[in-house]
Amino acid sequence: MQKPIPIDRSIRWTPRLDRYYLLGHLLGAQNSDYVVFITQPLLIRLSQKVQQSQEPLLGLLTGRVCECPNTAIPYTVITGASPAEVERGREREDERLTRELAAARDRHIEVLGWYRSRPHLEVDLSPADAYLAQTLLTSPWQCGLVLATDGDGAFFQYKGLARRSYAIPFHELLGFQAMSTDGPRHTCVEWHGYETSDPIAPMSEQEYRLRSYAPDDPVYEVASLKDRFFGRIERRLRGR
Repeated sequence: MQKPIPIDRSIRWTPRLDRYYLLGHLLGAQNSDYVVFITQPLLIRLSQKVQQSQEPLLGLLTGRVCECPNTAIPYTVITGASPAEVERGREREDERLTRELAAARDRHIEVLGWYRSRPHLEVDLSPADAYLAQTLLTSPWQCGLVLATDGDGAFFQYKGLARRSYAIPFHELLGFQAMSTDGPRHTCVEWHGYETSDPIAPMSEQEYRLRSYAPDDPVYEVASLKDRFFGRIERRLRGR
């Protein structure tokens, strides 16, 4: 999908510099560097689900794989999430995600990664999550999102050469109606392991609630059967 990269209406978050992120960045040349965007309403809704749910969350992240026609920079825009409910003791997580992946392909939905909730956030993925990243979601544009019940979170990508995962930067994508011509940009992110150089301000409680109901950006949604048809041809030509 050819669309200008929406840097101008986003907040860029970077993992705080530590030895894990630096090493992962140096080894990242083996992977295509896709810039990750996630819409603000989706990020709020996922955070709310983590706080409200009594059971751990697991599911797929969906959206669009794009390329900026002006800079040729590849990027992804995560616009949706599809839960994968797992019955404990009856079905493994990888089995359930495999079925969810097959269902997404049948519906011609682009899977950009996976998400899950944890009680606490670690600097690296758990062995179970690393297994998912190594076996099921291995494309260079796919990543993992881990959300902790204490409000923390991080995006991860597995680096095959290092045989481990690393936190990666991401962009919090603001809607057109949320943009302001002056002043700081309002954010919903309060993750201890991330920082930004963009001028920001925390959302008010009212704004947080309103943004959770805001519609996702239609720019990155498949608008018609015609788009779906040609999108399938494009993915086949690119070997995706």
